[in-house]
Amino acid sequence: MKFDRSFLIGIFMGLSLITFAQSRTISGTILDSETNSGLPGVTIAIKGAGTGTQTDELGNFSLQASSGDVLLISFIGFASQEI
Repeated sequence: MKFDRSFLIGIFMGLSLITFAQSRTISGTILDSETNSGLPGVTIAIKGAGTGTQTDELGNFSLQASSGDVLLISFIGFASQEI
């Protein structure tokens, strides 16, 4: 059986685009609105996934998320937020 090479390349390119569209890196900085300084130790989690991270000493974070994921942001003494 002979395969059409352009067809196979098209399938592989399509699969890689689907995979790329499913996940991306979300990064940012959590700031205290009163002091405008970064908050260390803030928890950022993906709702329902059991995946998350915490901010570093400057309030920075990075997390792999999919389109449509809801981020849960929480910190002791502050109201939690869903984004």
